[in-house]
Amino acid sequence: MGKLIQIHNDDIVQEINLADHVFTIGRALHCNLSINDPQISQHHAQIIPDKDDQANRVTYRIKDLYSTNGTYVNSQRVEDIELKDQDIVCIGTSKLTFCENCA
Repeated sequence: MGKLIQIHNDDIVQEINLADHVFTIGRALHCNLSINDPQISQHHAQIIPDKDDQANRVTYRIKDLYSTNGTYVNSQRVEDIELKDQDIVCIGTSKLTFCENCA
């Protein structure tokens, strides 16, 4: 199962296990990860699982939800991309590290 590690000022704020459902990131309180940051849109991005039953694994994609300030993976603005282990996702001033096979 994938995991997001939220980092602020080089400190781990929280670790979030990604399940097999769509995970929404934004400023709205009802998002799975709600971040109070004026640079983040109400509904900023989604992480979408893609389960491969034959390979017995799940991959994750991040999709920008037409946010004003964009979603960045490894310093590149993205619209929809598969996440790889140790990718750094930047949304507003927040950094999230994607961990593919964390314990």
